[in-house]
Amino acid sequence: MNDPKEPLHILSQLAHEYGQKYEELEEICRSAQPGTVARQLKIRGELTTERFRTAQMSLIGMLSSATDKEQEKALQAVTALSRCFDEMRILFQVLMEYTSKSNEEENQPI
Repeated sequence: MNDPKEPLHILSQLAHEYGQKYEELEEICRSAQPGTVARQLKIRGELTTERFRTAQMSLIGMLSSATDKEQEKALQAVTALSRCFDEMRILFQVLMEYTSKSNEEENQPI
């Protein structure tokens, strides 16, 4: 029942990690200087993107040895995950740029 390869166990572990990472990042943002938060978030976003792309390439490479039926389903799943990740990355990037521009405008002399 607690097999680490069971989907529910994996999802449970991912949910637990999500909560930990969320709280960790909230604490970092609360204790950081306001001017460094955006920079730190951008750096963390770039590192996350690099890790995702590495895993993505590895997974797609492994799929080349799967049977045709398995390969098609797995490629569809990887494609869906990749699209979701890309959408999240776009949302993050636009928000960071928008926030940066808003802060610059607020700091402009009248």
